[in-house]
Amino acid sequence: MALFTREGDNFPPLSWHHKYAGQEVVFCGTGPSLWEIDSAQLKATEKLIFGINNSFELLDLDFWMAYDSPDDFDGKIWNTPAIKFYNFDHLEESLKYNPRNIFFYKSVGPDTEGRWPNSDHFFDLGIALRGPLINFLFEGTFTMSLQMLNWLGFKRVFLIGCDFGGESKLSRLSDVYPGNKRQAEVLKISLDVLKKAHQKSGIEFISCTPNSPINDFLPYKSIDKI
Repeated sequence: MALFTREGDNFPPLSWHHKYAGQEVVFCGTGPSLWEIDSAQLKATEKLIFGINNSFELLDLDFWMAYDSPDDFDGKIWNTPAIKFYNFDHLEESLKYNPRNIFFYKSVGPDTEGRWPNSDHFFDLGIALRGPLINFLFEGTFTMSLQMLNWLGFKRVFLIGCDFGGESKLSRLSDVYPGNKRQAEVLKISLDVLKKAHQKSGIEFISCTPNSPINDFLPYKSIDKI
């Protein structure tokens, strides 16, 4: 995948392929357990923090990634120092906020018949791709974020707020909230992709989310032990 950054009126591509090779990162989902995380304690780990969607409402992030319209997020995100990976389709809308540290990505969706890739396709075409200038496969921000983490070269990822079920107050901070059926489909695909990534990506995934189904196939550590 390429990232695109602003240079005057142009948006040339650049590659951060393996920019963070060998480093560790804490990944923040938006599950209800994220409300239990002590932000100061997390910062004290001195690890990089990568969050998606509304996770910035609770934590200070080093990286933020999102797909939806700028109207779905509190405007304060645009002026935070976090590195922002954002949907190229919303480039013009987001630039109205004069965002700091923003880099745009492009994504691809379903095929011509409206079919989404299954978890094998996501892995084989997305996470497993090795190259400086490739696109994302989109079926939820979580699946794209796994591709991003892999592309950036992180060797170990600690997962917090990855409940994969239950009510997400953070998601409901947005006026646009998927119905239960659609949410269930996205959660299943995301869980399948995480399993594939755990098996084949070369990243060491460690769960720090209590009572999550990811603990059935990932090692678990409490956040104060990382």
